[in-house]
Amino acid sequence: MVYASTGPSFREGMLGVAQDRGAAQDEVDAARDRRRPAADLAWHYLSRSSEPWLLVLDNADDPAAMGDETWLRSTRRGTILVTTRYGTAAAWRRAELHALDVLDLDDAVDVLRDLEVPSDTAELEELARALGCHPLALVLAGTYLSHRYLDPVTVDEFLERNQRGSGHRWSLALPPTAVEGTKISHVRADCLPALR
Repeated sequence: MVYASTGPSFREGMLGVAQDRGAAQDEVDAARDRRRPAADLAWHYLSRSSEPWLLVLDNADDPAAMGDETWLRSTRRGTILVTTRYGTAAAWRRAELHALDVLDLDDAVDVLRDLEVPSDTAELEELARALGCHPLALVLAGTYLSHRYLDPVTVDEFLERNQRGSGHRWSLALPPTAVEGTKISHVRADCLPALR
């Protein structure tokens, strides 16, 4: 997985992909120092791969962070999966888009259980409903609640304090745009044979 939220993290992630696919350290260093086009290096090794691959570009909410269009190329060797909240961006014009909705209540509760939120099912359901069953909100709240060892906060306390306003340092008062419209863009060259 390559974190595509910023230009530097995306570039470093793609150089890591190149190295994983066989690029030598001196080739990666040359691309890192801009003595060689980094996109060409990554795609040289991706296109030579003897195995099908899945490349996940996560959190690509600002396509400009990926620089020019040389980073996203058609391929028959693998599949690129791009996660973004902005599926209408021009960068995705050739992509096959799949909008994802929020989780159903049972799945939302499972996310909270997986994060080991100390609570019973009824409270987890209440928390999931309060967060709109949105995966990002569930992970943020669940991680917060499950890692409060020295000063534990119950689900009820969390919900009560959160309803009083965003003045608390731990409040999950996310702007509506942060939890709405999550989309997955799946840029397909061909499906991986193993996934058919």
